[in-house]
Amino acid sequence: MAAAMEVCRRCIFAAVLLAIRLRVSIWATLGHTLNSDEVVVFFEAFHVFLIFLNSILGAIIGIHFQALNISPLETHLGIILLFIMATIVYIIAYLEIKLHTQDAAYLFIFRLVCLVSGILSVELLVTLIVSPVWLLMVNLCPILIIGVLRHWYQGIYQGLYDTADMVLKAVHILYNKIYGLLYWMYGRLLQISQSGASNAISSREGDIEMQLALIVG
Repeated sequence: MAAAMEVCRRCIFAAVLLAIRLRVSIWATLGHTLNSDEVVVFFEAFHVFLIFLNSILGAIIGIHFQALNISPLETHLGIILLFIMATIVYIIAYLEIKLHTQDAAYLFIFRLVCLVSGILSVELLVTLIVSPVWLLMVNLCPILIIGVLRHWYQGIYQGLYDTADMVLKAVHILYNKIYGLLYWMYGRLLQISQSGASNAISSREGDIEMQLALIVG
């Protein structure tokens, strides 16, 4: 029993230590990403797009509930209150980012809050005209599609990598064989040329000796 408790205690300690390290790693990654210079341009574009999208959704919601002849405050009061809270949080975080009143160490926190609250405000507006179940499916579909594409991409990448590796190996082997064949042919031609030259020299020396013999005779 004591041994089991000790093992359990060590497992819990290891899990807590892993969670702390994971938190530090995620926090450092977020800090590095949200403190980069490109994020400033992104948040400006995100702010403009968010205002445009919320305006379009607000117009659609007005037409939708006007056609139903009911007030959204009667049926979706909780969602509207959450939307107002998310909007207020977004405005505060965005102003903090624009004014740079906080230290750089805390700036990425406001950027993260701004991003999350902005997306949440859009989600809450969509919930007013779309069933939460359908909204959940809409949110899950891109995640599933991205996951499938990522898995498919990894398979394609691995296949292309294996094919390219096989082709490169075949080309290397073929190159070595062609190079070896050309080298052998060159050596053979050089040998034949040297042999022919040697025979020609020997034949010429023989002719000279015969001519000398005739002259002497």
